[in-house]
Amino acid sequence: MKKVTIYYIKVGNLYYIGSTWDYAECLIKHKAYYKNEHVDSKLYNENRNADFDFKDLEIKVITKVIMNRHIEIERRKIQQIYIEKYDSVNAGLNERNAYVSPEEFKKGLSINQKKYNNKNKDKIQAYQKKYKETAKLKKEIDNIFKIWNNYNNIF
Repeated sequence: MKKVTIYYIKVGNLYYIGSTWDYAECLIKHKAYYKNEHVDSKLYNENRNADFDFKDLEIKVITKVIMNRHIEIERRKIQQIYIEKYDSVNAGLNERNAYVSPEEFKKGLSINQKKYNNKNKDKIQAYQKKYKETAKLKKEIDNIFKIWNNYNNIF
């Protein structure tokens, strides 16, 4: 049997909904990431901007669920119920849903890919240019080796 803990962290009027198999370890990690400038997320950025001390944050257990086995998808499904209840992706501090169905995932993947492509157009074009140049150079080197091998086979 495994225990899943669903919790929230409230910063101002915004909620972050999390879930974990090990609540104590999870709190330790949140505290470590709390003021770390290198961790870029809605939750930690909001904490830094609001200038809250970690001890002043409202962190509460929403529910604990006992499961027969350690199944990650099931944990995420339970977390997703509360993410939707608090609307914490659109109006809160969760950056994405914890669980989406395979159909929603395929649909969202194409939407997210389009957003990424639009946002990173220059980076993608530079990568494609470099890839084409590398492929062209590789082809030229392969041709040189073919000529060299043919030459060696003749003599």
